[in-house]
Order: sequence, then C-alpha cells, then structure tokens
Amino acid sequence: MSALASQQTRTLQLVYGSDGSGDLCQPDNVQFLADSMAVRVDVVVADGGFAGARGRFDQEAAMLPLLISEASAMIQTLQPKGCFVCKFFDMTLPGTVQLVALLALLFERVTVVKPVMSRPASSERYFLGQGFRGFDEEESKEGAVSTRQARVLLNEMLALATAGQTCGTPVDGGEGGKQALITSMRQALARGSPFVAWLRAVNDKLMRSQVEACYAIHARLEMEEGEGEGERSAHEEEESAIDVDSYRQIWGLDKLHTSHRKEQ
Repeated sequence: MSALASQQTRTLQLVYGSDGSGDLCQPDNVQFLADSMAVRVDVVVADGGFAGARGRFDQEAAMLPLLISEASAMIQTLQPKGCFVCKFFDMTLPGTVQLVALLALLFERVTVVKPVMSRPASSERYFLGQGFRGFDEEESKEGAVSTRQARVLLNEMLALATAGQTCGTPVDGGEGGKQALITSMRQALARGSPFVAWLRAVNDKLMRSQVEACYAIHARLEMEEGEGEGERSAHEEEESAIDVDSYRQIWGLDKLHTSHRKEQ
C-alpha cells in the first residue's frame, strides 16, 4: 500500500493556483497551472462545477465563466494533436454557442456525446475535440491556430460572461490572429451555416431524449402513486407494462445488466 501511495504521489499533483483558492475562473490561476507543468499533455478532461449549480434555473449562464476558463486552461496545457473532453449542460445561450464555435476551430474533429451512465433526464453532455490545432509559435501555420490569440479572445469572452453578458461578442481589432479567429467564429455562427445546423441537430436530439426520460420517470411515479391509492388513470393503464426493466432501458443500462447476469 505504501508503495502504491508513493507511486501516486509521483504521478498526481494537485494545483490550487497562485492564490491557493483553486478557482479556475481567475486567469492568474490558469497561468499558474500552465507554468507548473513541465510538458504539455495528450488529453485534457474538464468536468468542473460548483456548489448549487445543479439546481439553478440559470445553470447554463452560471456555468459559462467556468467553461471558458476550462477552455483557456486547455489551450495552455494540451499538446498539438491532443484531445479535449469537457462537460457542458445546455448549449443554447449565445455565449455558450460562441464558445463551442471557437472550440470547433481549435480541433480537427469535434463531437458532442451523452455517455450511457449520464442521467438521461439531465441536460449534461460532453464536448469531445480531437486533433488540437493550436501552436505556440508566432509565425502562422496552415490550418493551425495561435494559442496566444485564442487566450486573448477567451479572456475577453470571460470578462463578458462574468459580467453577465452571455450574448456579448468580443470586439473587433487587435492583432491579425485574433481578428482572424473572430471572423472565423462569425462565419461559423452565420444563419444556415453547417456549424449552426450541426449544433441544432445535437441540441434537438439530446432534448428529445431528455424529455422522453422525464415523461417516463413521471409516468412511473404516477403509476406508483395510483397503485398506492388503489386507483389507476387511463394513461397509467396504457403504461401498465412499465417495470424495473423499463428503468434499465430508460437509463441505458439494459445491456450492462444483461452482461452482469451472464457473468454471474
């Protein structure tokens, strides 16, 4: 056990930032994290959150500053061709859509997935970027994006989000690299663009699954309440086949359950 603990100490290091708070929404703490790393990494996983965020009606707006900060930390720590996994909730506010558009420019391939083990009634989903296109050098590279200019842009987006402006657009101007990023973002966000169509399809698919899960859970609760009172509504009669196995299907665990029984 002591040998394992010693090995973990060599491979795991907790970093709390220059102010010791661990608050990633402070740019100085992001820079401190980047400076504390000897080399860039192959994979960055961002699954951050804060107390009380889950039950807020404005969850997406409340999470936006943290998501922007996680993206800023990623571009300072991920090596070229690396992968980024980041937990989002809804992707409907303009500020969130702008962030996803910028992330799409930073990777060769992007997708949004909802893992099987994620609660189906939750809007939780994960952005996956593969093939990081960022580079540190000042000279331009075909198909690459300056991480320094991306950081500048993200800091401006963070300032807007922190001020509650979830629909603000970073101002034009500045160095050519930053302006090129803004121009590319606006092209991606133009009405009828492939990016807008893709993100809308992603949101629609996840929203349908979420609504279906909520209806299924509600129907089950109504059935249990009716059975307790000795009454069943017409809708409950139609859904009388719902049982424990239905829960497994709703949560996407039916295959896991079957596999587990076979192993036993």
